[in-house]
Amino acid sequence: MAGVRWLLALGVASALAACDDGEGVEPGAADAEPVDAAPACAGDETRPCPGGVGIQVCVHGHWGPCDGGEPDAIAERCDGMDEDGDGAVDEGLVEPCGSAEGACVPGLRACLDGAWGPCVGAVGPGDESCDGTDEDCDGAVDEAPILSPVAGFQAPVVRGPDRLVWTGRAYAASMPGYPNWLVRFAADGTLWRSDLIGRVPLTIDLAASPVGLTMAWVERSGALMFGLSGWAEAGLEPRPVGPEAVRASELRLAGETRSTLVAWVADGQPMGLVIDPATGDPRFDAMPLGGPAGAVGLSVANNGEDGFAAAWRIGEGDAPAPVWFARMDNSGEAIAAFEAVPDAVATEAAVMADYYIDTYAVAWTDGESVRIVRIIRGAGQVAGEDLIAEGQQGVHGLQLLRNESIWALFWQAVGLDGGEVVRGRLLDRGGPLTDVFDVMPAGERFAATHGGPGGYTFATIRGDRFETRGGPIVCPAEE
Repeated sequence: MAGVRWLLALGVASALAACDDGEGVEPGAADAEPVDAAPACAGDETRPCPGGVGIQVCVHGHWGPCDGGEPDAIAERCDGMDEDGDGAVDEGLVEPCGSAEGACVPGLRACLDGAWGPCVGAVGPGDESCDGTDEDCDGAVDEAPILSPVAGFQAPVVRGPDRLVWTGRAYAASMPGYPNWLVRFAADGTLWRSDLIGRVPLTIDLAASPVGLTMAWVERSGALMFGLSGWAEAGLEPRPVGPEAVRASELRLAGETRSTLVAWVADGQPMGLVIDPATGDPRFDAMPLGGPAGAVGLSVANNGEDGFAAAWRIGEGDAPAPVWFARMDNSGEAIAAFEAVPDAVATEAAVMADYYIDTYAVAWTDGESVRIVRIIRGAGQVAGEDLIAEGQQGVHGLQLLRNESIWALFWQAVGLDGGEVVRGRLLDRGGPLTDVFDVMPAGERFAATHGGPGGYTFATIRGDRFETRGGPIVCPAEE
């Protein structure tokens, strides 16, 4: 019998959908006014009206009007009861559901066994794209971020990626854990290769170079290692770089050009070494980047022929600390180390170089706000600071990218539902280009890169799945 009623309800829903005028409403909008579900009286009882004038007569379990005439019509409700007393329960109850905003299309749902059934025929929100349509049905057209799912496959580890790069041919992500993995996937999201790197306890950093994918890490002994993974099976065997006696606590890699910077922290002092990415041979001796001891949270960037930039905090462990900035040219000489944000209570910092506008940028956070300091390349001084976001919770994982003259800043924070979410904002030399937007739900950590056919690409691990999203973020301007 339940199956017959379900088919009858669907038939009603289909009939109403065929004559629907498209002006759909949100779920529940067609519910009748509430009435008491339990009978108020029995038989042909009578009683004086509450005001003392007239008599009410009980009809079908409900008190009639006070003029002694027929009772008001009782509307059926989707509750499994016969409110109108005609011997049928929940008969003919159908209501609109879903949304008619943007590209969304409303549907209909029918009452089945005292409860509303599924929404039939509705088209819900989807990913926004650059086509002049409101696919996510939020009332805005082509708004940032323009991103769609790229890849999804079972992750070899449970922690999110340390680094994600576009090599010019595919994406590569270093996966932390014990052991570590390197995964590579094509532009269409297809998993291409998954390689076991080894039992390396600290971060494995990646960078693209003209000769292949470069990798660097710190061994358990503290030794610095560098390797090159070409697109053939053969590549540069991992080899030690830097001073033989070094015991590094962290390491960062900045590539992309014919010179690559390997930077690390040893005994609280940031150091830098310029190497040839094709051979792993040092071009010059390792140099201290400057500043007092106690450096943590090192971040580096490549600025082409101008050299490299670095930023870090001064403090113990994760304690809040001021932010320092330094440059190193391609001859291996450290230049202009100074406190970029002397009064900061920074918990993280990230640096970016931009030869398009002769400016470096240092992003930093105190865990609740995100800010960017602009540094003039030639003068070596702070040119101003922009507030990117405030009122955040648990900010970490700052990543600062450049797309020609546009800067993109991304971070991870606690979302409105209590889960971790990746957020971002785009800027140029005049200031912010977009509002703060949510990129994607995140696991423990995420990684971002610019490049490839999709523009920006983001990766994270949620559960046991490696997930990515990619796209231009902002629709290109019409010519």
